[in-house]
Amino acid sequence: MHIDRFKFRVAIKHPNGIFMRYDVANVDFYKDDGTPEIIVVFIDENEAAEMAVIDGETALLERSTGLVDKRGRLIYEGDIINDHCCHSWQSNTGLIFYDDARAKFRIKWLSGRDDLVGIQTDLSEWLDLHREGFINAEIVRNAHETNGE
Repeated sequence: MHIDRFKFRVAIKHPNGIFMRYDVANVDFYKDDGTPEIIVVFIDENEAAEMAVIDGETALLERSTGLVDKRGRLIYEGDIINDHCCHSWQSNTGLIFYDDARAKFRIKWLSGRDDLVGIQTDLSEWLDLHREGFINAEIVRNAHETNGE
């Protein structure tokens, strides 16, 4: 795992209920009637420039942590990782999220070691645990993925 450049992606909910993810080319913050709006420009699968208003339901803005998994994929907030830590034979699964109150990325452990489940760890603390050994974390899915539900 290494630090990569910081970027955004947008998750757009299609009519079938499935979110598709696109790299964001531009982010603008507008205020309309005193209400803040985040508008993003992205390139869709047809290589056409599209615009979306981030509403939290049909369009979500996901921030990159700047880290990549063992396959070289950028890790974004909302990603669920499977961590085969060098200190344990047991695999731990966690949700990456951004904690606005603490102004940092964190992991909420969903399954794995009993002493970790339900605990929230700062991403920096998790990286410190891995400095002594081999990092084998992999993105398994994103929390916003559904089967059309």
